[in-house]
Amino acid sequence: MNDIDERKGRPSASKFESIKLCPAKLHMEKGRENVSSPAALKGTKIHAWLEDKDSTELDSGEMDLAVRCLEDRDKVFRMVWPDYDELKPHVQNELRLWYRSNRYSGMADFVAHRDGHYVIGDYKTGPIKVSDAGGNPQLDALTALVINKFKPNTVTRCIIQPLCGQPTLHTISGKREMAACRRRVLSILRRAESKDAALVAGERQCKYCLAKKECPALREKMYTVAKLGKVESLTTTQMVEVMDALPAVKDLCKALEERAKEMLAADSDAL
Repeated sequence: MNDIDERKGRPSASKFESIKLCPAKLHMEKGRENVSSPAALKGTKIHAWLEDKDSTELDSGEMDLAVRCLEDRDKVFRMVWPDYDELKPHVQNELRLWYRSNRYSGMADFVAHRDGHYVIGDYKTGPIKVSDAGGNPQLDALTALVINKFKPNTVTRCIIQPLCGQPTLHTISGKREMAACRRRVLSILRRAESKDAALVAGERQCKYCLAKKECPALREKMYTVAKLGKVESLTTTQMVEVMDALPAVKDLCKALEERAKEMLAADSDAL
């Protein structure tokens, strides 16, 4: 069963950072097929091996990165449980959990627990640093799922991204902190589910968006760049506006170029 079928079209924790930035992205992407990039396919292979070492074969570079992920995972466990080498926690890999009424789901790369203390881990295999564990909406969403399912005393969540340095960790405990985490998650979800959800273009939320070719907010960003006169005559205010629009527009231009190449490969007279 593929990931979309398993989620039944409901939001995934992995989308929470982007729908926090652009709430309407949830509706815009609905029903669109995801096309994996080479980097994403590499990450998928490494994640599969980390879940089950007999499931796939890795090349030397992929194997090195996978081993570093495991080493960093054990490093996190030793920070949480100093006696980890003598007394191991229970670990579940690729654990999908659902929030109440199947409102959203999330799949942690691993969830470990011992003595009421849960550790949620997310492996990132890319070279572009993601948000640290303390301010990461995806980990907030995963944390809310673990709280809902297991009623832990303490939750430590971590980002393991070997290409960007040491793991980042954030621990919450007590009813007040856990309730605050749930409120943050549900606030993002409510805005995204609203019929008046805002469409907000920007570098991070547009980069991997499945709907960017049809997005009116991104077209508006493109217009901001296209209407420029001489670059040398731009005011500071105009330059700030353009620099804000440029990363998202670059991504759209790249997507259009790739689509044009596909069309020409299928029919040399298409364009």
